[in-house]
Amino acid sequence: MFRKLFFLILGILGSFFIAVVVYYSMVIFREPAAKPLLSLSFPEGASNQTLIQDDDFIREEYEYLCGDVYIVYFGRPSDDLAGITFNRLRDKYPAEGGWSIEKVEKTVVLRKKCNEFCPEHKAYRHLGIADGRLAVYQGPLGCNKELLKTENVTVENLPVKFQKELEQAMDFEKQETVVQDQLRKELEFTSESSLQAGLQNLDESFSNFSKQSLSG
Repeated sequence: MFRKLFFLILGILGSFFIAVVVYYSMVIFREPAAKPLLSLSFPEGASNQTLIQDDDFIREEYEYLCGDVYIVYFGRPSDDLAGITFNRLRDKYPAEGGWSIEKVEKTVVLRKKCNEFCPEHKAYRHLGIADGRLAVYQGPLGCNKELLKTENVTVENLPVKFQKELEQAMDFEKQETVVQDQLRKELEFTSESSLQAGLQNLDESFSNFSKQSLSG
C-alpha cells in the first residue's frame, strides 16, 4: 500500500514539475510581437535619463499613407545612439518631422509617418467620388487622401449598381471582405496604364447604358 502511495505522490510531483516547466517556457520564449507597446512617458524632469543602453535594439521604420510599414533598420544602436537620453533622441527624431518614439521592452521603436505611398502602392490608382463626379485617387482602395483628377462624368448619371460600388469604395474599410475583394477587381488598378484601359472599358459600358436608357 505504501508503495502505491509513493508512486502516486511521485506521479503528482512529476506532473506538477512538467506544468511549471511548460509555463515558464511559454513566458520566456513567447513571441515579442505579442507583447504590447509601452509608450515612453518620463516623470517631469527625468527626460535626461539614459534611454538606450548598449545591449538594446533599435527598430527604425516608415509608415506610409497606405498603412504599410517598412522596417529600414533593426539591430544594435549605433555609436551616436548608445547612451543617448530621451531629450537628445527626440531632437534627432522630432515629432514635427513625423517621428514617434516607443519602447517594446529592450527595443526602441523609431517610427516616421511619411506623407506619401509606399514604393509598391505609389503607382496604384482607384476610382471613387469627388464633388459628385467620378474621381481617380492615387493609392489602393481605402486611401482617399490623394485626389488626382475628376472625370467629366456625374455619378448620378451612372448605372445604379456602379453608383453603389463607388459609394462603397469611398467607405472601403467598413465593407465585408467579399465586397472588398470584388471592389478591388473592378475599381482598383496597379498602374496608370491599367487605369486607362479600365476607363476605356467603362466608357464603352456607359455608352451602351445611355443607348439602352434612351431606347427605353
